[in-house]
Amino acid sequence: MEQFYVSKNPLEVEYSPLRELPWPVRIDHVWLVTGVLAPDCLALTQDLIPGFAMRGYQLQSFPLVLGQLSAVGLKYNFPGQELALGEVNEIEFRKTVANAIGLEMNPAAGYFIRKDPDGESFFVMEIVETDFRRFILAASKYIRKLPEIVEAQGIRFSKVRHDKDEISMLADSAAEQGQYNVDPEVEKLANEVEAKIANLIMQDFPVEVIETWLQKAVKLSRVKVTADYRIFLTDYDKEIKMRQLPKTLFLFFLRHPKGCRLKDLSDHRDELLDIYSKLTISDDQAQVEASIDALVDPLANSFSEKSAAIKLAFLKEIPERVAKNYYIQGPQGGVKSISLDRALVDWEE
Repeated sequence: MEQFYVSKNPLEVEYSPLRELPWPVRIDHVWLVTGVLAPDCLALTQDLIPGFAMRGYQLQSFPLVLGQLSAVGLKYNFPGQELALGEVNEIEFRKTVANAIGLEMNPAAGYFIRKDPDGESFFVMEIVETDFRRFILAASKYIRKLPEIVEAQGIRFSKVRHDKDEISMLADSAAEQGQYNVDPEVEKLANEVEAKIANLIMQDFPVEVIETWLQKAVKLSRVKVTADYRIFLTDYDKEIKMRQLPKTLFLFFLRHPKGCRLKDLSDHRDELLDIYSKLTISDDQAQVEASIDALVDPLANSFSEKSAAIKLAFLKEIPERVAKNYYIQGPQGGVKSISLDRALVDWEE
C-alpha cells in the first residue's frame, strides 16, 4: 500500500473484503482506525468530524461509537456474537477490521476506511504519522481532496448523503430554506483559513486560543423543550432525538445550571423519577424505579452510558465545538453540568 505523507497527494487503495464486518457499515460513514495514536483517537475523531460532514460523510471511530455501547447496542452492532460489555476493546476492533478487509495495518499509521457506495469493496487511506497535530494536518488535506478522489473513482458523489455544512447550519433562516449557496470565493477563503490554522498549530500556537476564537464566532441556538418533552434547537431547525432515560438525564441537568456530582445524584432520585415517569411508556413501576436507581448509582455504568447517548444525539446533528455546549461534561468525581446559558432555554410547559 502506498504510504501517505503530508507532502504527497492523498491516495486510497481499494480492498475487497475477505469476510463481512460484524457491524452495520453505512455508505456515508468513514471509519478512523489508529495504531500508536489510539489513545488520541476520540480527540482526532471530534476534531475531524466537521470537515468530513462538509463533504457528506460522518466520521466514526471505536471510542466514539463502539466503545460507549450499552448491552443493547452491543447486541445490535455485533449480531450473533456472544460478547459482554468490556470484551470489545480497541485492539480487538482493529484486528477485526484488518482481518475482514485483508489489510496489514502499520502500527505507526492511521487509516480512514469507507465503503464503496456502488459495491461491497472498501477504500482505505493510510496516513503514516504519529504526531497528533501533523496527523490532523495530513487528514485535513485528505478531507479537502475527498470529493475529487470519489469522482476519480467513477462514483456518483451525490449517492452519498450530504449533511448541511457548518456554514449553512449556522446561517440565518433564509439560508436554511435553501437560499444560500457557497460560491467559489467562499470556498477559497475557507481553505485559506483552514491552512492558516493548521500552520498556527504546527508552530505550537495554543489550540485553546483558536478554540476561543471559534467559540466566539459560533452562534448558539436556543433550546425549546415542548410540552410533550421534544427537544428542538430552534435556530438550527434541528430536533434532538434520544431515548427516554437519556432524555430524563438531559432534562434534569438542563433544570440544574449549577450541575451535580455523580455521588450526589441519588439525592435527586425523586425528581429524576418524576421526569422519567412522564416520558416512559412502561406501566411496570418496579422496572421504572429500578432504571432510576441504576442511573443514580455511582458504582453502576448507567450514568456514563446515558451521558454518552446524550452526547451522540447532539453530535449526530451538530459539530463537536457547538455540541459541547449542550451535553453533560465534568471532571471525574467532580461536578457534571451542561454549560449552555439557560437564557437560551425555553420550556413550553
